[in-house]
Formats: sequence, structure tokens, C-alpha cells
Amino acid sequence: MFADIGQVARDVSALLRPAERLTVPEAAERFVRTESGQWSNGLTYYMVEPAECLTRRDLAGVVFAGPARTGKTQALSDNWGAHTVMCDPTNMLLVFPTADIAQKFSEQRFDKMHRHSPSIRRELSPASNADNIFRKKYRSGMNINLVSPTKNSLSGLEYAKVGLIDYDRFAEDIGGDGDAWKLGSKRTQTFLSRGMTMA
Repeated sequence: MFADIGQVARDVSALLRPAERLTVPEAAERFVRTESGQWSNGLTYYMVEPAECLTRRDLAGVVFAGPARTGKTQALSDNWGAHTVMCDPTNMLLVFPTADIAQKFSEQRFDKMHRHSPSIRRELSPASNADNIFRKKYRSGMNINLVSPTKNSLSGLEYAKVGLIDYDRFAEDIGGDGDAWKLGSKRTQTFLSRGMTMA
């Protein structure tokens, strides 16, 4: 069996299009759908400014502290992931306090976003191993890896974007190498002003 040249051309053409210059909140309103419908920044208007900071080239990091159940994770993790897939394809690392929490996030948030957001779902790679619990692979070749904070998960590879979710629950020292912020932000240095670390 051979590949369909028309389908190959359609798949590759998306890689040649220039990136859309949208902020994270703008991309969320355009592409993200939840169980209750199209995402609206009006639901958590106070998260628009912190989420906009994730695409600023004059910042190397964003730290947001806030109470539970205020939309932080949606605005700064889910929507940032959606923006990365749709507007700025590059490898992304999302780090959670434990592997169990990373798994639950993958199944209860990312998988639901793919299910309810057709344009994002279409960007998933058709490869059989592209959509598993700890890694989401997309047609552009980018990956979103979901991990716990270990010495190995925070070393070795480069990521343009690193998100440290529920950072206050991380160990203060990761395997004797220092804190997760220091290790995570080191992963983004290769990308210069395009690199971003978020906690």
C-alpha cells in the first residue's frame, strides 16, 4: 500500500504556512471547546493578562500564584498547549507534582480538549503511538510531554516551553540538582527569547 500524494501534500502544506500571531487567550477563544461549548475568556477575565504573558518575547518566565478553582490551569496549561499546537508548534514539557497527577491531567483535560475541539484533534499525528498518556504527538512533529519532576525528566532535552503545574507541591530539590524552576528554565535557553518557563 502506498501513501496518497494528495494527502501527503495537504499534510505538509500546513508546515509551510506562517504561524498565526495570536496570544494564548486569543487562540483559546478561537480553537478551544469544552464540554459546555466554546471557550470564553470572559469566564476568567482575570487570567487573560497572565496568559498573554506566555507569548511575550521580552519575558523568560511567568509565575502566577492564586487560589484553587479560579481557572489557572485552563488558562496557563490547557490553553497554552492549544496555542502551541495551533499557532506555535514546538516541543513542550508539562511537569506535575507526581506521575499520577500527570496521568489524570492527560486523561481528564488534554484528552477532553482533543475530543471537544475538532481543529486541535485534527492536528494529532495519525501514528498509532501518537496519543498516549504521557506524550501527545502532532502532525507538525511537535510533542507535548507530561511528566513528574525527576532529575531525568528535567535534563537532557530542549523544550521551548516548560510548564511547572502546582509548583508549590514540588520538592525543593530535584535529585540533588536544584529546584524545578532552575532545571526547567535551563531546558528553554536554546530557544533564546522564544523560550518560556511557567509556574
